[in-house]
Amino acid sequence: MSTATSAPTSTITWKIDPAHSRAEFKVKHMMISNVKGSFNGVAGTLIEDTADPTRSRVEATIEISTISTGDEQRDTHLKSADFFHHEQHPVMKDHQKEYYENFAWANEIAKRGFVVLVPDAFTFASRRVMLQDVPIDLRQDLTDEDPENPVHIEAYNKWAGQHEHVMAKSLFCAGTSWPGVFFAEDQKALDILCARADVDPARVGCGGLSGGGLRTVMMAGLDPRIKCAVPVGFMSTWKDFLLNKSFTHTWMLYVPMLPKELDFPEILGLRVPLATLVLNDSEDDLYTLPEMQRADKILAEVYQKAGAANRYKCSFYPGPHKFDAKMQAEAFDWFEKWL
Repeated sequence: MSTATSAPTSTITWKIDPAHSRAEFKVKHMMISNVKGSFNGVAGTLIEDTADPTRSRVEATIEISTISTGDEQRDTHLKSADFFHHEQHPVMKDHQKEYYENFAWANEIAKRGFVVLVPDAFTFASRRVMLQDVPIDLRQDLTDEDPENPVHIEAYNKWAGQHEHVMAKSLFCAGTSWPGVFFAEDQKALDILCARADVDPARVGCGGLSGGGLRTVMMAGLDPRIKCAVPVGFMSTWKDFLLNKSFTHTWMLYVPMLPKELDFPEILGLRVPLATLVLNDSEDDLYTLPEMQRADKILAEVYQKAGAANRYKCSFYPGPHKFDAKMQAEAFDWFEKWL
């Protein structure tokens, strides 16, 4: 994620009047004609920076269900999963409720003026293993048909979990690891993000929960383009993974021989003195609290020795594994402060 602007200092806020506002668009159709349309239900604010107008910004929301192009059949298609996906998938609703307090946090930070990229990780979503590429005797009678069906999603996820060790062993034999593939693909995504005209490549941040926290640790520790990092729900020590919590973790975490060279928080510490915020949950079942605290101490000492203590912070929130609204608010403020 990135931003091309920092938070204004002297602002005037103007509210958009939904009753007298609409968003209009025009797109090419079949390269021979234009399709015009509009959205009603536009709401939001214009934040004017009186000291520097170039830092002014608009924060707006548009109700997708109000789209109108003058063709009911086309409007229905535009609201479908092929385009705007107006009706959110029930599995995603449950996931957001359990871990994000019903917020899609990438959308929320985009509302603050950030340019946001959310690339699918290796073996997830569009990067999942397609069953058609798996030997028939290993498919357990599953197919790639109707992938949006919640029953099929549950069956696929169960099958994928049972075969994680196969993927891990295959990657080890190829001379790499799961985090290695994550990192390589995330770097390519970062290349694409930084090449955009609306992105300042000198002000790029990265954040994520759980597996996204793991990817943030690796990206932020190893790629200096990440100027601000917020790993969430993924910070402890190799000792914790070894003695206490190896049974709670996926094969996606492990890099052979790496613990001999760096403790887990030291991977993130490689980025010192760049800004880093670690967000933990005190009752997170994936880690023990003493080892999360020890990881915090390791990182704090790294930043202290580098004379950058003000660029590191670790916060603990009550509750289980999650990235709730209060945690998101702290993360967003951290991004705005350092980007």
